[in-house]
Amino acid sequence: KGLEFFGSYEMASGRTYSETTEREFTQLAGELVYRFLKDEQLFIGGRYVSTTGRLAGDMNEVSVDRLAFSAGWFPIKNLLLKGEYVQQNYNDFTADDIRHQGEFNGFVFQAVVGF
Repeated sequence: KGLEFFGSYEMASGRTYSETTEREFTQLAGELVYRFLKDEQLFIGGRYVSTTGRLAGDMNEVSVDRLAFSAGWFPIKNLLLKGEYVQQNYNDFTADDIRHQGEFNGFVFQAVVGF
């Protein structure tokens, strides 16, 4: 009756040609959405995604996490209007990496036409 949950846990390992040992990355994601009104035309939701691992050539573990809250409306079957507040953080990257202390906080607005 309108409530949806999606979750995933992923693990990947591997190495580049020049590396002698494998590295691992993990990703954890969860999303909760509630759809309501006639034909479930409106929805609200929240999503959390986190990934952690070591980059090639770096011994330190880094992570990226993202938290988002959204609301959307299907005014007609093939059109979605959506607004979302997003907070994304880049953690433990070295000072010479462009992602060091990187973050994004803000609103995203979308219109999608699907067929």
